[in-house]
Amino acid sequence: MKDIEWMALDDETLEGLLVERWVFRGVILVVMFAAAILTTATLIPGIP
Repeated sequence: MKDIEWMALDDETLEGLLVERWVFRGVILVVMFAAAILTTATLIPGIP
């Protein structure tokens, strides 16, 4: 969004966008941790 578009939004809308951004980041972080744990757990039995 350009600066002029941000200025036109009210506080509730901006807060909603902020919450949406942080929820999305949290979901991505959980997916990354789950992938790391799954990868580590599947490789451990194959280590001599």
